[in-house]
Amino acid sequence: DLKESQERFEAARAKKMEIELELLQAETVKAQTSREEVARVLDQLHAVHLNIPAVVAPRLMGCKTIRQMTAQLTEGMREGLHLLQGTADDGTRHNGRRPAKKKAAKRTTRRGSRKTSPSS
Repeated sequence: DLKESQERFEAARAKKMEIELELLQAETVKAQTSREEVARVLDQLHAVHLNIPAVVAPRLMGCKTIRQMTAQLTEGMREGLHLLQGTADDGTRHNGRRPAKKKAAKRTTRRGSRKTSPSS
């Protein structure tokens, strides 16, 4: 009876250790995945910020005042942040320019806003 009890105890203890090991391994995988995701986001952040001067510099050439330059720089930063938001949403990288679909949407809006004669 005592021997059986000890065997059951050892079997339960071994099972408990297996479960604990599986949990630790699962947490390790989650931590590794998290590190990889953070590294991916930081790489994208770095790439977008490095690209901002190349995108904004041509716009600054036409500016006549500090206020205009500040506005262009602010817009460039907003575009960069928008690109980062897009990459976070869909996991893709962009080339540092506004997405074409936004321009198309603006054209559609302009065309749709033309006054037409009311049809009765």
